[in-house]
Amino acid sequence: MSEKISVKAAFFETLLEVGVKHRNIVVINADVFGSIKTDRFLHTFSDRHFDFGVSLDCAIGAACGMAVRGKVPILCATAAQLSGCGTKIANLVALPNLNLKIVGVNSGLSSSEDGACAQAISDIALMRAIPNMKVYCPADYWEAKRAAIGMADDFGPVYLRLHRSGVPIIYDENYRFVSGKGTVVREGSEVAIFAIGPMVYEAILAAELLAKEGVSAEVLDMCSIKPIDSELILKVARGKKKLFTVEDHYVDGGLGSAISEVLAGGGCGVPLKRIAVEKFGESGKPEHLYGKMGLNAEGIYNLVFKSSMG
Repeated sequence: MSEKISVKAAFFETLLEVGVKHRNIVVINADVFGSIKTDRFLHTFSDRHFDFGVSLDCAIGAACGMAVRGKVPILCATAAQLSGCGTKIANLVALPNLNLKIVGVNSGLSSSEDGACAQAISDIALMRAIPNMKVYCPADYWEAKRAAIGMADDFGPVYLRLHRSGVPIIYDENYRFVSGKGTVVREGSEVAIFAIGPMVYEAILAAELLAKEGVSAEVLDMCSIKPIDSELILKVARGKKKLFTVEDHYVDGGLGSAISEVLAGGGCGVPLKRIAVEKFGESGKPEHLYGKMGLNAEGIYNLVFKSSMG
């Protein structure tokens, strides 16, 4: 787990693969042509790539029209832009249950140097609250590839959340993504840390630090935020002293809220601490912001260790 590769790289590589497999897939680009490198799809399938620049509203409308006519649009835009289109996405995409895929790039604090306005920290809350919408947030290259393939093979609206920075490889080519299922990436007996996206690797590092202090922490990758793996969550929770969630997202409405709902519904009273963004971001290097927000291995370790000793 040393080589760092962007999940966006996994996506644009997979885009070509699914484009060959599904001839009705079209790419709708809203001002992320260079960021997500859909130019490779354009050069291969020139009649199936449409660039709308900054006109996201027009891109959404066109994508919906194409979906109605039997195409499978993959709409690519920044997660921050998409966060401002909740009502349109709910009414035009999810309400008629169109087979339209939405890819939000540069999510969370990963768009750090662009400042708070460009940092999508509430997009999961928005998409998770929309009926019919599935929400995925992959942790590494292989999970992003498998999630993208699963998204293309499945029917219905999907929101695929991709962060900007490169992350270490966690899985290998044998990894299998299943919608609605979580993955145990490290076994543990005392506490459990549920994480998504780039926080999965940070949670693994934190668990290694905790092990040196005699705290056995289980780490789970919850890429499929909606549908969420309720069975796994309750199974893990009932054998632990304390639970933690870690996410590059605002503390309310995201992974922590989703797991809280599962625990409450299952009558599970194990204490849960949510580690997440608790205020608007700011401009700075990603590692600086993650450290400041307690969203790096050291911050996770410190909070979990302190809570475990209490």
